[in-house]
Amino acid sequence: MRKAIVIVIALLAIGLALFAEKVNKEMGKTECENCDQPQMMKPNPGKGFDPEFREMWKELELTEAQTKKMDQLRDNFQKTMNTNRAKLQNLEIDKQNALVAEDWAKVKQFNKSISDLELENANLQVDHHQAVLKELTAEQKTKFMEIRKKGMMMGPQHQKMKEQHHKGK
Repeated sequence: MRKAIVIVIALLAIGLALFAEKVNKEMGKTECENCDQPQMMKPNPGKGFDPEFREMWKELELTEAQTKKMDQLRDNFQKTMNTNRAKLQNLEIDKQNALVAEDWAKVKQFNKSISDLELENANLQVDHHQAVLKELTAEQKTKFMEIRKKGMMMGPQHQKMKEQHHKGK
């Protein structure tokens, strides 16, 4: 009887999580890469970078070829990250099922898989950053790093929201 109650509760939790995910997607929300909390994203399909990035590219005086390359890099990066986020969500579901079944060996395997995929995502971010910098001239790199240090990369309002979002973390 106790096991049946635990299974029903787990299934309800999974159902609620899937419903919340659907609602978040419909509202244009995604998970924050740093803390797994929902945050608003500006969808810009087929147009590459958000307007804040476009402003920075203008400030860096990118050529048309550089801008196209940046868009391509961003699109490829986002597609890979989207795929990996879906894999992470599936692993979390499998892990929850293993927890309910009290299969501790599988839980540990899922923890390892989750950790490996999170490391892969972190390395993808580094690779993406490296690829972006590779496309810039020395002068543009210097300007880019100055902009990043100032926190202007995402615009002052977005930066303030991000700081509030991560306050106390």
